[in-house]
Amino acid sequence: MPSVKNPNAPSKNRLAARAAKARKTRQQAAAQGQLARQGGAIAKADARRGATSGLLPTSGPRAAISKKRQRKLEKQLRHAMKRKMEAEGEVEMKDAPAEKEKKTKGDGKAEVEMDVE
Repeated sequence: MPSVKNPNAPSKNRLAARAAKARKTRQQAAAQGQLARQGGAIAKADARRGATSGLLPTSGPRAAISKKRQRKLEKQLRHAMKRKMEAEGEVEMKDAPAEKEKKTKGDGKAEVEMDVE
């Protein structure tokens, strides 16, 4: 009787590829830990992509984020924080008058001046 394979199970090739990828990522993570213990040494692969001590590589997963991407990420984070604050009930007062401090000579006390628009 011929053996019947389960059609819903992943193939042997996929299983082998998945295991190889997991092994590779585990090995890379261990290597990064070793380099960190050696006082900031640089991996050969990173050095090939332009990394030096104190500088990240110019490409690959450990490359520095571009300034444009940093701005976009900061904007996303600010928006997420604002949504979170609104969900918790904290609301920013937009119509409150701004306060200015005015220094006086003599007694050292400051007068508070309100701008009402």
